[in-house]
Amino acid sequence: MEGSKEDHQRQGTAAALHASPFTMQEVWLRYFSLAGDVDEYEVDAYLSGIIVLPPLECDLIAHAVNELIDEIPPLPRAPYRDDPAPQQTSQQASEEASEQTRSATAFD
Repeated sequence: MEGSKEDHQRQGTAAALHASPFTMQEVWLRYFSLAGDVDEYEVDAYLSGIIVLPPLECDLIAHAVNELIDEIPPLPRAPYRDDPAPQQTSQQASEEASEQTRSATAFD
């Protein structure tokens, strides 16, 4: 039964990586920065199901993949008709005012 937990983690981590835009090198660099102890080829072999790694290393690889995925900005959502208009940031308002000023002076 223990093997199924290991397989579930490995397969889920591999699926998350494959669904992301990240390379194995990016995952390994993040994993290594978290004190991971195996090289890039071993991480790749683990995710391919070729080798088994200690539980701590598997958790660090999963954590590295999850951290990278968390850094992906969310895609914009399509608004519904009754959704309130988004609030402008002060920078957007300032840029819009500057653009209006430039447009007004261009006609003078």
